[in-house]
Amino acid sequence: MAVVVRLRRMGTTNKPYFRVVAADERTPNKGRVLENLGWYAPRQQGVNYELKMDRVDYWTGVGARTTETVDSLIKKARRGEKSGAAAPTKAAAPGKVRKLADTPEELAPAASEPEATPAEPKAASAEAESAVPEEPVAEETASEEAAAEETAEQDAESEKKEES
Repeated sequence: MAVVVRLRRMGTTNKPYFRVVAADERTPNKGRVLENLGWYAPRQQGVNYELKMDRVDYWTGVGARTTETVDSLIKKARRGEKSGAAAPTKAAAPGKVRKLADTPEELAPAASEPEATPAEPKAASAEAESAVPEEPVAEETASEEAAAEETAEQDAESEKKEES
């Protein structure tokens, strides 16, 4: 059985996207696949693909051929991993290339943060970013206190009405 890593067309008319799959070369394009390896959306702006590079390496290592388009996607993914241009802002599973931020607002917080020192791992800085600030919690307790005061006042008024 000869295995090929190729694209499988999905989507609707004039809105295609593709899955990168490992399949027997004798099966039809919309036929049975051995494994899904990622996706490719040619009409999407910015980074328009995601590949499980460890699985792609496995299939090519055991002799699977790749199509021209899949070859170009693999090259783009490898360049992104080396240069760090496609490095995600959040921690990702190893071997995956993730989509970059689409809007300047998503990029702005990352640009304003100082770079991590070698002694400080990047995972620790990501955990610090995800920490919830204390102010919203304080606002919630203040609103809870105000609600408790209102109920206490209503209880006192109802007791006065009952006594009279």
